[in-house]
Amino acid sequence: PAEAQVRQRSFSLNEAAPGNEYLSVAIKNGLQGNSPYTIEAWVYPTSYDNFPTIVGNDFSVSYWLGLNTTGKVRFYPRDMLSGFVETTQTVPLNKWTHVAAVYNSAAGYAIYLDGVVVLSGSSIIGPVGTSLGDLRIGADRDAGVPQYFWRGYLDDVRVWSVARTGPQIRDLMLVGVGN
Repeated sequence: PAEAQVRQRSFSLNEAAPGNEYLSVAIKNGLQGNSPYTIEAWVYPTSYDNFPTIVGNDFSVSYWLGLNTTGKVRFYPRDMLSGFVETTQTVPLNKWTHVAAVYNSAAGYAIYLDGVVVLSGSSIIGPVGTSLGDLRIGADRDAGVPQYFWRGYLDDVRVWSVARTGPQIRDLMLVGVGN
């Protein structure tokens, strides 16, 4: 089953207790300032505390994907001032869910859960902001300080410099990186 395969390759962040674990991508050429883009990940949250981040490029000036404090997917496609969108669906605790967010500066955004589009629109369009700091997986920053830590497991986190389509997301969501 896909769930067993995903769990074997996943990594745990801040699982046992609150902590400050995250992955940092210092050299992020091609991962910002581009439009369109897609962020994908398998997520297994164990807590919704403090807006857990899947991928953060400093939401105040660039993109951010994570959950709100009730488990709904929250997505800042451009930056904090341009606004965010949120799903009505909740990502369940202690269960694997595939999350994908797609953005195109001319067309808008879409959010997918388990390969199905659950939210799309064009209320936020325009160029993506650029962050001088590192890209973070499992955290973001607030005034330069790591914040909004993921609690649980993350797997197959992917940031693409293209707007992937629904069929492309569904076709590869069960294929691990390097397969």
